[in-house]
Amino acid sequence: MRFASALIGVMLLLPPTTTLAANEDGSAVAVLDGGRTLAPIRAVTEWLGAGVSWDAENDTVEIGRANTMVKLRPDSETAQVNGEEVELDTPPKVLAGVTYVPVRFVTEAFGATPDFDDGLLTLYPPTGGQQMQLRVALLKDDWLTYRGPWFDIDYPASFRPLGFDRASESNGYDEDGMRFGSSDGKVEFYVYSPQWSGDPQWPKVAPGEMLFDRNSTTEGHGPERKKLTWVTVTGPTDDYTRSWIEVHQPELNVKYYLGIRYDTLATYERWRDDYRRFRNSLVQYAD
Repeated sequence: MRFASALIGVMLLLPPTTTLAANEDGSAVAVLDGGRTLAPIRAVTEWLGAGVSWDAENDTVEIGRANTMVKLRPDSETAQVNGEEVELDTPPKVLAGVTYVPVRFVTEAFGATPDFDDGLLTLYPPTGGQQMQLRVALLKDDWLTYRGPWFDIDYPASFRPLGFDRASESNGYDEDGMRFGSSDGKVEFYVYSPQWSGDPQWPKVAPGEMLFDRNSTTEGHGPERKKLTWVTVTGPTDDYTRSWIEVHQPELNVKYYLGIRYDTLATYERWRDDYRRFRNSLVQYAD
């Protein structure tokens, strides 16, 4: 297997001590596989201010900064640091076109420090600068369990996180909504599950979209009473469809959303069962 083609083919000439934007949109998510943590190579190397090049002839990726050069190969449990061979506790892995590397090995090779705590990976630079935080997803078979601040949800390993949906009333929590997309861009799953309630952006009719259907019903009684609202919209030129469900428990001040975006009906039928599994996997937490 070769590294993802998205890896750049020339060296990124960044200053050796630069630390870039620290995953502010949340699109970089680490993966926990068999007790070992891997992180997206592009996010980590850009944060480190390291250059990346791809040696196609030897099926090797090279990461360089100042006087340090690291070489890795996909699915290989050995690497090189400045020409010296080193054993890895877990090999690099490619998921949904994204290359993941063993985070402790790569960061420590460049003097940085990783820390994993309660579903959150924090990377600390060697000499000050901006730290980076990544949410962590647990890999099991062909699915990943994404761990948000107040929820867990499963999504296909062939999907990649696309970034947070920041609510206008987030009460300081900007990570309550997340989008996951297929590598071909044809389908997207969405979740917004805050501790209590909020006002997310994704489940709203956007300018140019047309409302296709909207209906609601109520289930349960007393504090467990839920209002369920289904909404479907189409794109300005009928080039996509978005559909979501809003679940609102007014007496508990709880509200969450689950949604899907797809380009054609054939795409929806291809991913319908996976979307159902995605919806049903949501687990919510509270204080």
